[in-house]
Amino acid sequence: HPHPNPPTNMPTSRVVAMPWPLRLCLLLLLAMLLTHNGRHLPFVPGAENMPSGAPQLYGYEHSHYTVRCRMALGLKQIPYRMIWVAEDDAETPTALIGKKVTPIIQFPGEEPMSESLDIIAKLENDAAYGPAILKPKTDRPDVDGWIKEIGGPMRNLGRPRYIRSSVLPEFRSR
Repeated sequence: HPHPNPPTNMPTSRVVAMPWPLRLCLLLLLAMLLTHNGRHLPFVPGAENMPSGAPQLYGYEHSHYTVRCRMALGLKQIPYRMIWVAEDDAETPTALIGKKVTPIIQFPGEEPMSESLDIIAKLENDAAYGPAILKPKTDRPDVDGWIKEIGGPMRNLGRPRYIRSSVLPEFRSR
């Protein structure tokens, strides 16, 4: 509902018509800013909002290993910078850890590390990242059976999202 007595000093928004050559120039400028030597720059959502010293997580959006790390960082409320790695980018992970694999996390002042379970173990066991919050593995066969039962449908739900998709950041460079 509109405010019954809107302030009179509020600016009003206007749509400004732009000639097509100017629009084209602005689009070309934007395209140049988003590429470097013909390659897309990594998409880093919210990087400008990250505190200095935040860990950097490199990964593929379609990777459940990357999701695992993102979930642990989120559950522990640890701010981090997400850097999407292109599917055909072997240089970035190789420069960090010597092979093409993700996820990779780089904590400030430390060597980069990979392997999602090792990353999560560090987050859980290092007091700098707060107390441990994850529950230990259960030995309940009913839970194991349920996980096995829903595995196929879960994969089928996820695959259409990224197979042949140019929407995900890691497939943009092809």
